[in-house]
Amino acid sequence: MINTYQECEEYAKNILQRIPVLRTKQLARALYQMCPNVTSLSEAMFTLKRVQRKGYLFMSPDGFTVTRGAYSVATNDRLLKEIDTKSSEFAIPKIGPELQKKRLITNAMDCFWIVCDFLPYSYEFIANLTPPWAVCFDVKSASEKSKVYEITKIKRGDSYQTSEILKALPQVAPEAKDNIIRIAVLEDPREKDIVPPLGFKFICTIDESRPRGYTIIEKREGKQIWG
Repeated sequence: MINTYQECEEYAKNILQRIPVLRTKQLARALYQMCPNVTSLSEAMFTLKRVQRKGYLFMSPDGFTVTRGAYSVATNDRLLKEIDTKSSEFAIPKIGPELQKKRLITNAMDCFWIVCDFLPYSYEFIANLTPPWAVCFDVKSASEKSKVYEITKIKRGDSYQTSEILKALPQVAPEAKDNIIRIAVLEDPREKDIVPPLGFKFICTIDESRPRGYTIIEKREGKQIWG
């Protein structure tokens, strides 16, 4: 059990190094997916509480888990005086408004739901890339060539601007198109038709009431994908 706990601790720290602010239930699901001996989400949450007591991450009652650095930037508590690592639940108070104000909630946070869906294969994901991409990862298969997933988050009202950025990207070689899967995560599902046919196979919206954390609202086929 000790080895399992240490493994989960390293997974949590490694993920937060790339996305310093996540929903706690996202990180719990990631540990559930990554650690074979973690058999439930409640057990994953218990593991996160143990990691919190060591001061590697802090959980808030409004559902966020943050790194030490993200917490100190959000709250200006540089010396971490307000941290309660002895708490059995939350080491910090509600932090959502401060994270929003300091713009510490990135597009990668919402896109991480999709990363979770592909764990453990997506564990080497790259986050907070140059726009329009928020997250990228590749999934290797023994029977097929690896697939590269490129995920963009489109905020409400930004679809036309993001569409123009996508159109300005370098063209993908024809022989590479079958190995690239692009996913758009929309805040406003009514803007799905604005997403250009430039490799997007799935159009999604975030829905945290679902176990996967998102809903696929459109699956494109054939020429709908690359035009």
